[in-house]
Amino acid sequence: MLPDGTCAKETYCVSDGGRENCSGHGVCTQKGKTAQCACDPGFANDGLKLCGKCADPIFAYPQACDQRRNWILKPSDHDCEDLPYKMPHRLYEDENYESEDGSLEWQDRYNLKS
Repeated sequence: MLPDGTCAKETYCVSDGGRENCSGHGVCTQKGKTAQCACDPGFANDGLKLCGKCADPIFAYPQACDQRRNWILKPSDHDCEDLPYKMPHRLYEDENYESEDGSLEWQDRYNLKS
């Protein structure tokens, strides 16, 4: 039992005669009766195994955890500046969904005003 009254399983680092090796992806340090891992870059604790998952969920454990996203994000080619002028006032040729004040309720979420 820990000093705060909670129960915890005793774990020991391999260097202290235990079995915890941080899944081979970190450095184990002993803090009392608990092994703690400082995971290598790209690795994280998964709740069961120390350093047992990729920090970035897009990569597969363990082969790709040390990869980094090298995506180049660029601004969108679309410009919404003239959106009110480009939006149709009628959804169908023969039906007008515009209210008397010139607004259009769409999906019960958006109120478009001309």
